[in-house]
Amino acid sequence: ILLNNNYLAGIGSTRDELVRIDLTSNTDVNNPEQFRNLVIKQTDDSIIRLGDIARSELGSQTYDSINNYKGKPSTYIAIEIAPGANPLDVAALVRAELPDIRSQLPEGMLVELPYDASEFIDSSISKTINCPEDISFDSFKDIYLTAYEMGCKGCTTYRPNDITGAVLETSSEERDAEQPALPLDEPEPRPKDSFEAGGIVYMTKPLDRPGTIPGQTYKLKWPESNHAMYITLNDIVQDGRRRPFEIFINSKNVEHFAWTVALTRMISAVFRRGGDVSFVVEELKAVFDPRGGAWMQGRYVPSLLAAIGDVIETHLVQIGFLPNPKSNDRSMNTKVSILNAEKPAGKTGLQRQCPECGEAALLRSEGCDTCTSCGFSKCS
Repeated sequence: ILLNNNYLAGIGSTRDELVRIDLTSNTDVNNPEQFRNLVIKQTDDSIIRLGDIARSELGSQTYDSINNYKGKPSTYIAIEIAPGANPLDVAALVRAELPDIRSQLPEGMLVELPYDASEFIDSSISKTINCPEDISFDSFKDIYLTAYEMGCKGCTTYRPNDITGAVLETSSEERDAEQPALPLDEPEPRPKDSFEAGGIVYMTKPLDRPGTIPGQTYKLKWPESNHAMYITLNDIVQDGRRRPFEIFINSKNVEHFAWTVALTRMISAVFRRGGDVSFVVEELKAVFDPRGGAWMQGRYVPSLLAAIGDVIETHLVQIGFLPNPKSNDRSMNTKVSILNAEKPAGKTGLQRQCPECGEAALLRSEGCDTCTSCGFSKCS
């Protein structure tokens, strides 16, 4: 309705250097009350006018302005700093450009800075006045009176004392006299190593690494990862017995990078302490993943860490550091074969925790993990 009763009139003004003529036009609507009564929508017997949803008031006939500076016509240019910029740096750069700007202006035209907000910022930066310890009350009072007369917005003073000391101090003859006479007493001998320092007491001294040591690299393919892991174990010979010295784990899967680096450094530190390190294998094989493990070579491995523990155990058996647990494996293989016989056809692995619903109902069927509870599938 408002659009059908509205029209545009090109009103404005025309001017040249000496003459200005304002153009006006009379329309049917020319005061605030008439604008408020304009109908903008009508529904049945209900009428909505412009005054119901908006405010109507008279504006200025013209928004032109005339600027004067020191009684003379002028043009103002405001410089706004960008977000994050330093106002002091911007003001300094503007002042540096003024000579170049003045040189390009015609005769009789000047450039000045009537207002610079950075002056207040610069004045508000505080500097501490360091006073001597024996300063008199009158001298201390004169500092603040002088700061007030100079128009300072604040004044900070510091006087040294026995509790907090001094910010800056110079050496005196009395302090030089207190220095010990030469030659100084012979210092106490430094401990040969950390074991004699008296701080940390180590049960065993870490083993030194030879320049060249033997080792073996094992490939571990975890079913949940697209890339294999390569586990390298290096050994040394101590007291006629070959024992593990360090371990490295490499893989193209960057998801495991952080924790494998931490794990190998910790295990290597344990290996270098010597002694019986077979507990490392036992601790790793005892780790169970809440998301479930995987079937590897006919037996269930509860987690990736447990699989790494199996690799370390295999290496320790091969170098003769651990006895061969073949007798124990027979009973394990018997149990595994029974479990395999009871598994449903077309499905592998035990039920694992579903990442979607949390139920222990995730089964691998036809090479794809599927939850029998909520229907979640890694292949969809």
